[in-house]
Formats: sequence, structure tokens, C-alpha cells
Amino acid sequence: MKKTRVDVLIIDDEPMIRELLYECISERGLDVCTAGDGQEGLEKILALTPRLVISDVRMPGMNGYEILHYVKKNHPELEGMKFVLLTGLSATEYVSAAYKIGADEYVVKPIEDTDLFSDRIVNLLKSAASGTDEPSKTPSPANTISTDSLKGFGENVAKSIGRYPSSLCHFVCLDGEGNNLGAGDARWDKLRDHAMGLVVSAARQYCGQEDQFHRCPDNSVLVVFADDSSDRIRITTAQIVDSVNSVLRPSDRTNGVHVEAQISKVGSQTNDGAIGAEQIVSAMHPTARSAAGLENAALQMKANEFHGTAGSETDSPGPLPKRPKPECFPSLRGILSKKFQLLKTNPIRFMYFPIWDIRRRYVGIFGCVPNRDLGTMGGNQWNYGVLGETPEPGEIADLDTACMERALLGAVEHLSNECPSVICPNVHFETISARRGREQVIDLLSSMPSELRDFVSLKVMHIPEGIPETRLAEVLGPLRGLVSSLSVEVSLTDNMLANSHRISRLRSSGFQAILVGLPREARKMHVEIAMETARSIQKVGAISGILGVRDSKLLIELAYSGLDLCGGKAIGVAVRSLPTPYPFDAKNLEQM
Repeated sequence: MKKTRVDVLIIDDEPMIRELLYECISERGLDVCTAGDGQEGLEKILALTPRLVISDVRMPGMNGYEILHYVKKNHPELEGMKFVLLTGLSATEYVSAAYKIGADEYVVKPIEDTDLFSDRIVNLLKSAASGTDEPSKTPSPANTISTDSLKGFGENVAKSIGRYPSSLCHFVCLDGEGNNLGAGDARWDKLRDHAMGLVVSAARQYCGQEDQFHRCPDNSVLVVFADDSSDRIRITTAQIVDSVNSVLRPSDRTNGVHVEAQISKVGSQTNDGAIGAEQIVSAMHPTARSAAGLENAALQMKANEFHGTAGSETDSPGPLPKRPKPECFPSLRGILSKKFQLLKTNPIRFMYFPIWDIRRRYVGIFGCVPNRDLGTMGGNQWNYGVLGETPEPGEIADLDTACMERALLGAVEHLSNECPSVICPNVHFETISARRGREQVIDLLSSMPSELRDFVSLKVMHIPEGIPETRLAEVLGPLRGLVSSLSVEVSLTDNMLANSHRISRLRSSGFQAILVGLPREARKMHVEIAMETARSIQKVGAISGILGVRDSKLLIELAYSGLDLCGGKAIGVAVRSLPTPYPFDAKNLEQM
């Protein structure tokens, strides 16, 4: 007899997580089963066709992204199945990639409130049962949320907050026209769910350790700051709003959708000094306050409670005057403080530079490197330079991981838009040779869908001279199979015998591509040595290339030399966003 369809399948390789999730979800009267790895999970998905799947992202063998992508691509009959991805990867880029692949929810571990989590699972199952893909003309969920649900939420939040002197920030998802994009409740709810998942991830990134954030029953996010520092709250709130909207706005699927925030002070407290449920709910969006039977306030809070809307040009660090004089100009101190902070921190950018595939006559490979503009001091810092003179190994590992994350996000977006680019982020030898850095890199690459691996390479930087070949092969071993290729850049030396020995050693250690870097002021002698080195690279069966080409005449010469790859300013300057592949031919240069 065929087994009855189950409600929820939990896939996780950590027994404690599986047990925790099983207990909190089964308590809701749902039929739950579990799987201990990705392959077992996929087999149970196809055999039991659960209504909802909760899957860890990072697992040995098949990861959560791969499971989701496989089911979406190969089993259209399971279109109504809900997917919740569970992971410790909280960066906004991972959240955006998950939703683009088709996730319905993205939850970051550890799960601090299992009741709220199981509530969300129940709501997802209810939406699936009611037919989520059909447009509806009924009022949106924010207008129909129950009073008991909101007040119960307020009581739980108040209990967890304790005696904070708190300021509250409430994030809501809106669309430009205010008409739910004409998509109906079901699709609008999914868009808001997407946006709120991004808000939670951004809150984890920008909020302090003592701050708290909560998913609300009306699918918004409430952040409770552990202090009432107006400047910190404003800057943090603006960072969250900006980072989320930068993901939402470029997407056709979310065109016109944006996130806004309301900041308020909780003016009164209960007798024991704790913040009460009424104050929390009253700080939420007007539609939620109205549904809760509370005061039907306007969008703007009372002057003595409201501190401004994040990102607005009327930001002010203090209470707004009750009766501003007509000739007064609105204060821009909030925006100015944020701009001062950005100027002070001088942020690191991750730049893409093009590499020409000479054999195929197009530019479709893009390196990714960290860069910091020195501003008024002039010039730029690259690679290690962005961390100062003596960076710690942990700082280098974090830098490499951040570089890979941004490159992978660009690759996912390009692959989704059917214009795939090969990305090649830098990773330093110190990172992959140390345990912490190696685990970071492997965890990240293991989470990639298998379809993406053909478009991801790694360029290993700063390999120590004289390192034993066995040690180098040992360090590179765990990376093989996680990316399409491993490459390395070598500097020029006059000793060709030493160059040949070094190339043979690098090739036997596992590098598929070996690239020669020209010095900034390359002379004819340098070019000749580079060409001879490139020929030695090809003899050992590796992909050869020359980087640092600045002169168009030299580029034409290299185009007919039998090289595989070529990079440098003659191909194009580094840019902030991943370019789309484009044709490039030396014949066109000759005609200029």
C-alpha cells in the first residue's frame, strides 16, 4: 500500500536540528518525516511528495540549493510543494539567490523562537492548500490579520525584551502604486515574504549583538534596539533599508517593490518597567494597528514619539518640532551622519576585470578582486592592501570569502538570465591553507548548485616560494571538484630553467590554468620572457595566459601568438558590477 502523503519533510545532517524541528512541528498535529542527507532527502521527496520541505543548505553530497533546483527543473508536477531553506549563511546575497532559485522561505540558524518558526510553517501550508498561485481580489493579509495573533505576538516580544529602554523600528514591504502590483494576495504575500527574509538577513549583518529582531504575524519585521542612541539607530536602519532595496529594485520580478521603516520611541512602560504588548503593537504598521483594534493613527507617529523615516530627506536625530516655522528648512543631519560614516570608513569594493578568451574571440571570464579607493590621498589599494600593512589571517579569510560571495551572486544572476559568465575570484594561499579559512571556502563552494560550478574558477594568490609539491597538492585537494578550474598567477624571472621547474610543479599540484603577470612598466624583454613562459605552460598541458597587458599593439601581437587567455587594461578597466559577456577580436583593433 502506498504511504499517505506527508505534510512536512525535514532534511538535515545534524541529528539535534532534525529532532528539534521534528518536535516543534509535529506538535502542531502535522505528519512529519526526516532525512539525514541530501540524497536521502531527494529520494523521500519523490517517494512521499511532502506538502512542504525544510532543507539545510550545507550538507555532504547534495546540498539544499541542489535539491531545490533539481525538483523545480525536473518535476513540474511538484510545483505546489513549498520549500524552506535552513542555513547559517545570513548574507543578503544568499537570501536573494535562494529566492531566485525558487525557495518560499529562507531561515537563518540558530532558530531562536521555535513557536514563531512553526507558525510560519503552518501558514505556508495553509497558503498552499488555498491555492497560492491564483490572483485574488480579497484584502491583503496585513488588513485581515487577527487581533489575537498581533497581541499574542506583542506579549511574546515584550517578554523577550525585558527591561530595555528601547527604540523600535518596524520594517514593512510596500509597492510604488499601493495596489499590490495587481498580483493578488498570494503573489503579493510571496513578494513580501521575500523582502522580509532580506530584512532579517540585513538585520543580522548590521544590528548590534544586544539588538533583537522579530518576524511579525503580518509578515513584517520589528527590530528592537538595545539603546536609544538616535544616530546609531538611524544609520543602522538606513543600512538595512538600502541593502534590501538594492536587491529588490533591479529585479523585474519585484519592480516597484521596496522596504520602508518606521522608527518610534516607546514612551510609556508597564508598572514593572517592562515594555508592554500594547506599546509594541502600536509601533507597527497602521494597517496592523487598525486590525488590532488600536488607535487608527496616521502614517506619521506623534511628534513626541516619532524620530523620522529611514532614508527620508527629512531625517532628524531628535524629535520633530510641533509647529515648524514656514521659513525653516528640514534638517538633513541624519543623512549627513550616514554620509560622513561612509566617507570615514572608505569601504572596500569588489571589482570585476575582463579576461579575453583568445581562442573563442570573446570576453566571458571576469576576475573579482577587492579594491579600496584612497580618495583625496590618490590611487587605489588592491588585494591585501585594502586590509592595511599587516593583516591578520582571519581578516584575509573574511576578505576572500566576501569576494567569493559577491562573485557568486553575480554569477547566479547572470545564469538565471541565461547570459552565463565565468567568474574567477581571488583567494589567498593563507586562507585555504589554514583550517578556519579552508572551512569557510569549502562551505561556501559546497552550497553552490551543481549547474553553477562550470562557471566558477578560483585564482590562488601568494603561494610561498619553495613550498613542497606534496603540501601544495594537499591544500588544493579539497577544492577540486567544487569549481571548474584552479588558476594561479606567476611573476617573471630571467631564469627560464627555474620557470619551467616551477610551472611543472604547479601543474602537477592541480592547477589547470597558469597565468603570467607582466610588470607595470613592461619592456620588450619582459614580453619575450612572458611568451617563452607561456609556451612552457602549454607544454605541460595547462591553460596559458598573460595578464597586465596595457598596450593595444602588444595585445594584437599576443592575439596571434597561440596564447589561450589575455587580460589587462588593453581589454577593459575593472568595474563594480559583473559585465555581460561580449565579443572581442584583434582584427577589430587592427582597423582602429
